[in-house]
Amino acid sequence: MMLQRMIMSPPEFPANLRLMICIPCLLVGGTEVHTINLARAMQVAGADVTVCCYYEHDPITVNALRRLGVAVELLGLDRQSGGSAGRGLLRGVALAKALTDCIHRLRPDVVHVQYMAPGALPLIIARAAGVPYVVATVHVTANHYGRRSWLPRKVGAPLCDAFLCVSGVAEHSFFGRSSFFTEAGWREGRRHFRRRTRGVLASFGRARLRPRRAAGDRHRGTTRPLQGT
Repeated sequence: MMLQRMIMSPPEFPANLRLMICIPCLLVGGTEVHTINLARAMQVAGADVTVCCYYEHDPITVNALRRLGVAVELLGLDRQSGGSAGRGLLRGVALAKALTDCIHRLRPDVVHVQYMAPGALPLIIARAAGVPYVVATVHVTANHYGRRSWLPRKVGAPLCDAFLCVSGVAEHSFFGRSSFFTEAGWREGRRHFRRRTRGVLASFGRARLRPRRAAGDRHRGTTRPLQGT
């Protein structure tokens, strides 16, 4: 029903807005359903949507996205658990290279990271690659991070133009307070919110995106927040 309401009254987007949704895996689950709905709603509203998956994928979910006309980039990286710290570093380097190459090739205006996995690395990569606007959504409460519960609050949120939590309980667990996303709050400098997908989509639609650089220029952006018109 939520997706139906968004499609029936979609926000307006610049004709050339490019969105990349980044996600560690595309299996069969609630986050994947949310990703499909978000990609479809953004696509219907006029955005050019690509879903980029770093690790495992299920053909059922990939085909569901492609049947909707959503582009899917499968990086096919290995994230086997265990091993030495050196192997973990090599996996991080592999992700940084593959995701940076993908960003430079597709030149998205907005990167939306679903899940902070592995850690804040995808957010750091997006910023370092010069993506103009970076958004993240966390789908769990702080206790799931154990001793690293500081990571979303101290590292993730400052890297984002908007840091979205799946519920008020989740946001409160990280930040000690909670409120729905509002463009007014965004413009006043607040960067973490309880997710409200329709409001986020509308704010994307009202954002002033900077003019694109010439094709030969390096893809760079700024870390300024989205500004409503």
